[in-house]
Amino acid sequence: MSSDGGTGENLAELLALLNSDNRVTLEQTKALIHENLYTSRDPTLLNALIEFYLETRSVTILQILANLHEGRAHVSVSFVNF
Repeated sequence: MSSDGGTGENLAELLALLNSDNRVTLEQTKALIHENLYTSRDPTLLNALIEFYLETRSVTILQILANLHEGRAHVSVSFVNF
């Protein structure tokens, strides 16, 4: 298995948790995503969130993207408003 495949699988699992009916799971997942977005310069998660939003129009993803820091938010809002 390549490292890209593992990362893709992890992202898919993480994004799937955003559809959880369990409020605690949902809040923990959102917190994990926010922590990663604020501490990492790697754009992989941000790109996955944008792509997932464009495919699903998920309100949860939109809320996450709307709460990003200014520099990263500019990039995400540009894609979301496409």
